Amino acid sequence: MVLDPFSALGLASNVIQFVDFGGKLLSRATQLYQSVDGALAINTELETIVDDLSGISANLGITNAYQTRALSEDEKKLFELAESCQHLADELLLVLRRLKVQGPHRKYRSVRQALASTWKEKEISGYVTKLGEYRSQLTLHLITILSNQQSSVLKILNQLNERHQHFEVRSVNEPERLKADILAALKELSVEIVRQKDLTELNEKLVAFENEGTKLQTGLRILERLHFPSMESRHANIAVAHSSTFEWIFRHEPRDDVPKTFFLEWLVSQSGIYWINGKAGSGKSTLMKFLWEHQRTMEYLRIWSGDSVLVTASYFFWNSGIDMQKSQEGLLRSLLYSILQQCPSIMSILPSNGPYSRQVSWSLPELLSAFSLLRTHDTSTKFCFFIDGLDEYDGFHEDVIDMVKDLVVSPNIKICLSSRPWNVFEEAFGSNNDRKLRVQDFTREDIKLFVKCRLEDDRRFIRLEFRDKQYQDLVQEVVDKAQGVFLWVFLVVRSLLRGLVNFDTVSDLQRRLALLPSDLEKYYRYMLDSTEEVDHRQAAQILQTCLAADGPLSLITLSFFDEQDSDFAIKTEMRPWRKQDVEEICEMTQKRINARCTDLVEIMTSEASQAVSSYTVEFLHRTVKDFLETEEIRNLLSKRSDADFDADGYLCQAYLAQIKLIPSN
Repeated sequence: MVLDPFSALGLASNVIQFVDFGGKLLSRATQLYQSVDGALAINTELETIVDDLSGISANLGITNAYQTRALSEDEKKLFELAESCQHLADELLLVLRRLKVQGPHRKYRSVRQALASTWKEKEISGYVTKLGEYRSQLTLHLITILSNQQSSVLKILNQLNERHQHFEVRSVNEPERLKADILAALKELSVEIVRQKDLTELNEKLVAFENEGTKLQTGLRILERLHFPSMESRHANIAVAHSSTFEWIFRHEPRDDVPKTFFLEWLVSQSGIYWINGKAGSGKSTLMKFLWEHQRTMEYLRIWSGDSVLVTASYFFWNSGIDMQKSQEGLLRSLLYSILQQCPSIMSILPSNGPYSRQVSWSLPELLSAFSLLRTHDTSTKFCFFIDGLDEYDGFHEDVIDMVKDLVVSPNIKICLSSRPWNVFEEAFGSNNDRKLRVQDFTREDIKLFVKCRLEDDRRFIRLEFRDKQYQDLVQEVVDKAQGVFLWVFLVVRSLLRGLVNFDTVSDLQRRLALLPSDLEKYYRYMLDSTEEVDHRQAAQILQTCLAADGPLSLITLSFFDEQDSDFAIKTEMRPWRKQDVEEICEMTQKRINARCTDLVEIMTSEASQAVSSYTVEFLHRTVKDFLETEEIRNLLSKRSDADFDADGYLCQAYLAQIKLIPSN
């Protein structure tokens, strides 16, 4: 058995208990010697004293468990001190047991007489001196252990604090405060005259320090079991709302062109579910990100929470991501992780035998059980969750609907969620008109603002605008043709800006706009066909590979897409690339994919420390993946690819080639 470093503090606490108990026992023995008849009421207490001292002695006998762990010198001496205390405790027990007379009732004789025959007053004085020495040694070793950064206790404490800061957990400084209190109490023990109260207070602080350290370790295990890769990536990759857009959602009164949403009333005073819905590409995820990050959202929620602690959390489903980005497990792990970051005290309501006590991940039943406990948690905490993209959940939508409905049974939990207006969601959340909004009904002015700003940010368009006043008509045509689909507007504006490279006039841009389909799927087909025919084969193979993958692909994985040999990985030599090679390959591959796939996929960058993992290839939007998975387009991609192209086979080859070429560090 290897004990954690904080158990050393528990051992120190046991030593203090023994010193305290031994001092009281020897003080009582001295009183008996000084009394006239030895008639103190100790006769009836000796049995209890023996039992208590036996327990303390047993607690001191755990030092052998530390032999397999690296210890500082003072920690070793602390454990040796515990052994010495155990030996002294055994001596005292032996004396106390000799006070008993043999017989059917095992009564104690006159205590003064017994002490006189079994325990000399000089011996008692020696024991008192020894206890004082133990107390001094304990004080010295504890001061050093709690001051020396090389002690395992402080090393682990510092590591725990760093890990909690990494996980952005609030209130991690309690052990530091307790450590300072203990050091102050130890200095009090350095004086010659020690009050009994001082030992008791020090013992209480050591126990509190040990408990707090154990709590930190448990909390860290819980967070580590909840966390998963890409937990924040979907949220990070959603476009930030354009300046001054979506502000209508916070208005108190409706305008002539924009109806009232009642979202503000829900934030401030209501519980339950608020449903944001809209057609594909209308900007639901961007709106959800806007609400989740906006300061006013939190200000209004604090009005709702009142004197209660407010805890908020979010989750953004992503159907093109890894399993944890499109499952109930991913949703619940992400929410619970965020909750415990903000309010670590809630960890105390979780069962002690949860998955964090074992080297396993949380199962769905265990997660549901944790949220069931959360629902019945005391009313001093209120929760608001933002859940985006229920339609991107990979499973029976009724399951996730039932789950969120179960959560809001509690008046202390409310949820803002978004999805497409599918029948299953309309039936579940659409009955209350004051608790829902349809995004495309509110964004006409937002789209107009976005188009104007994006075009006017281009210096070539500014020159064109100065010469041709028809540009306002162009903006209006984009707005009218968009039909509330922000994604279509984003793609069309990008196409128009590309036309400016060729010095298109406003009339040219209007003709270009007229050729662009207003339906998203037709527009995707237009994009698919707009690449040069010579690139159709490689474009089809790239898109088929992205569809075959379980989630976003590393840019390096796709860097082999023009390999002609189907066994290229087998024939690749083991010669790790230099970092410069990786960066150059990523840059070249990015340009080649952009040229062949024309906005259907995009290259995402992350803050990963290695260039290999910092670039990923993802579909522009869920609707792109849906489009590519239709039977018609699958057949088209298959026709454009080589007859023997196998996307799964390519992935296997690409992963093997990566193993051979990627630097080990």
